[in-house]
Amino acid sequence: VDQLAAQVDTLKDQRARWNDPSYLRAQARDRLYYVMPGEVSYLVVDDRPPAAKQDAAPVSSKLVKTQTDWVSSLFGSIMGAGLTDATPQQLSGTPAPGPVPTPTPSAPAPKK
Repeated sequence: VDQLAAQVDTLKDQRARWNDPSYLRAQARDRLYYVMPGEVSYLVVDDRPPAAKQDAAPVSSKLVKTQTDWVSSLFGSIMGAGLTDATPQQLSGTPAPGPVPTPTPSAPAPKK
């Protein structure tokens, strides 16, 4: 019962704050970036220092080339999407038609 009474008091305090016009203005500024007429707002984008690089997986020295004609794949995708009677929900898990390209190794990358 004491816990619920404390929660009710907290909610009443929050309601009283939201009924205060200055608190409402401050929240609109902070959350929605609103400004009063005549004011200019400056927004700093990504002011944090860059994150340290994470160790990435090593890159293979072998070049891999896929044997796929991207033009025919694109055309097939466009035609399939345009001529189907299926709904988007029915198409969401449908794999692309046609053979799956398999990578074939080619000459190793030149060393620098």
